[in-house]
Amino acid sequence: FPGIGSNLSFPLVGLTYFVNVDVIFSVWLFNLFNLAEIAVFNRTGFTIGSSEIYSVSPAALAWQGFGALGAIVVGGIWVAREHLGGVWRTATGRPGASDSEEILSYRFAVFGGGLAALYILFWLMQVGIDPAVALLLLIAVVTLYLGLTRIVIEGGLVFVRGPLLPQAFAMHLVGPASLGGGTMTGLALSYGWACDPIATFMPFGANAARIHSELKFPRGVYMTAVGLALGISLVISFWFSLKLAYASGAYNFGEWVFRQGGQVPYDTMVTKIKAAEHINAGHFVFLGLGILATLFLTYLRHRLTWWRLHPIGFSIASVGQVQWTVLSLFAAWAIKVLLIRFGGLLLYNRAKPFFVGLVVGHFGAAGLSFVIDAIWFQGQGHGLYF
Repeated sequence: FPGIGSNLSFPLVGLTYFVNVDVIFSVWLFNLFNLAEIAVFNRTGFTIGSSEIYSVSPAALAWQGFGALGAIVVGGIWVAREHLGGVWRTATGRPGASDSEEILSYRFAVFGGGLAALYILFWLMQVGIDPAVALLLLIAVVTLYLGLTRIVIEGGLVFVRGPLLPQAFAMHLVGPASLGGGTMTGLALSYGWACDPIATFMPFGANAARIHSELKFPRGVYMTAVGLALGISLVISFWFSLKLAYASGAYNFGEWVFRQGGQVPYDTMVTKIKAAEHINAGHFVFLGLGILATLFLTYLRHRLTWWRLHPIGFSIASVGQVQWTVLSLFAAWAIKVLLIRFGGLLLYNRAKPFFVGLVVGHFGAAGLSFVIDAIWFQGQGHGLYF
């Protein structure tokens, strides 16, 4: 049976206190279920192949999780099909859904998004990726980003990663052995913008849209503010990183991204080329199992009022970041359930300031430590990992 390694994070407990009880319960329970799966695999020696970098291990759980994530995304699109139809009609100049309270007009969102997708495909093909593989990569990236955005927004998880890299999905769906050197090199280059999505922009964009819908800012003013914030932060971060890199040498930063991390994409592709793997039926089997399990969980959740398990938990319960924080999630779930059980909503509401304080206290102290480093530890500092 695999070891269970986790830690207690007070700010995460504070944030998770406000998350839906069913979601938290499902995450930690399915995490134990996945550990039991690993125990069975270990006991029987079962495997469907090697694991991928930045993905769940073993590979069976990675493909199972990605199938579940894909089912959540497709299911969400299906549920919203009538609204999306109205969006399309409005975008094409016909009577449809109203976009008066949205941060972007539906026409700009639809046609701007379409042009962006075409540009990405064009860029991928220009760096040498086969058109079919480029399309699969784009579909995988969009699925991953949409799925993680829903998990962050609906599930409230703040430290999560996709179960499988989109590059691995694209190459294994057609078999790495059938791909040429140009496609493999292009896939390695694509790690620069679609690799380790711990912090993607889409959840922040969704939160920004929610703020807009609540506070009713003028659309032009709000989008200008969001655009300026994004543009200024990108320019400053690029400039500052390059300035430090040329002054001190990026290799001396001592961070994973600037040392071993930069070699990973190319080492991975070289390994794949040497291995010459063909299509693996096990990948498709566990991808299908993840899809079927999520559809079944979704059906039960919509049909049985007493059913507590949420499909979101199944899709990301095996991710490493969730494993590291599962103790915090369990603690927040247990505290919340007990408070509601013995004190009702009144006690739950009275306890809210305490859990807000856990978050504010942690990040307030982190900000204070930055000031202390800037004054008394110039050129040294202390690493803080949130």
